Amino acid sequence: MSVAGPVTNVFYPALVAIPNGIVMMLLLAKVPKKGVFTICSAIQAILFLLVGAFWFIPIGLVIGGVICDFLVMGRKEITMKSMMAAYALFSAIFAFSAICPIKFLQSAFVGAMEKNNIAPEYIEGMLNITSVPMLLVIVAAGLVGGLIGGLIGQKA
Repeated sequence: MSVAGPVTNVFYPALVAIPNGIVMMLLLAKVPKKGVFTICSAIQAILFLLVGAFWFIPIGLVIGGVICDFLVMGRKEITMKSMMAAYALFSAIFAFSAICPIKFLQSAFVGAMEKNNIAPEYIEGMLNITSVPMLLVIVAAGLVGGLIGGLIGQKA
């Protein structure tokens, strides 16, 4: 019996944000300049494209990186709080872009899952768990995961 299921699949961006926050905070502390989020998000977007992710994810990553660079990192003085806020926002945007294909490209998502021989029950579970109120919970979880990762990363 596997513990991986629809719930773990939709919440992986929030969980991944925690260890990724450690690395990102260290990077931002060493290179506190504008453009760091954009460059990192472009690299992540390329990696997601290489593994065959839906196009929503790479586009969301790049848009999130640019937003974080301009809105939060665009200050004259870059503080640890602004770095953590930028990373939390980036994590929330990533969570949203990872869930978008399931909700907004359902036929393409179902087709890709069926092509990969995923069980129909699993696909149905993924579609059921991504209701509109759940989208807000998933994005909020991404934000919280980013905050936790940022806090841990600041202490490292």
